[in-house]
Amino acid sequence: MSYRGYYAEIPMSLNSQTVSALCQSMIRERCSATSLENEVIQFVVNQRRRMSQPFRAAVALLTWAFAIHCACRRFRSFHELNPAQQDRHIKAWRNSKIGPCREFVRLHESLAVFAWFSFQEERVTPARPHFNKASVDIQH
Repeated sequence: MSYRGYYAEIPMSLNSQTVSALCQSMIRERCSATSLENEVIQFVVNQRRRMSQPFRAAVALLTWAFAIHCACRRFRSFHELNPAQQDRHIKAWRNSKIGPCREFVRLHESLAVFAWFSFQEERVTPARPHFNKASVDIQH
């Protein structure tokens, strides 16, 4: 089996459900939950798709490990947990002795918070007017 074929077999539904729930937890923890959740989740998913193949494969494997670890400890998928249990699972990975676990949480936290504030700013800040250089009369 080829390198790319092996990682393509990871169940994407579990992957996307886990990422979605992870982003919702990050927004709930760091930001005030609003109707921006869907945009934030889509941003994170798109950023993951843009990663180079080796990095994308590693993040997919870590996502799978995150979900399996949760299922082994709590007998439920991460996205099926209540918010308090999700927060505890994220905290366990954030404070893990294993570096890739900590970095996995930091990656998703950074992307989710960045997206949330970016989309929040777009909604608050009106569009900037575009000035045509010829239409602006500057007096010296």
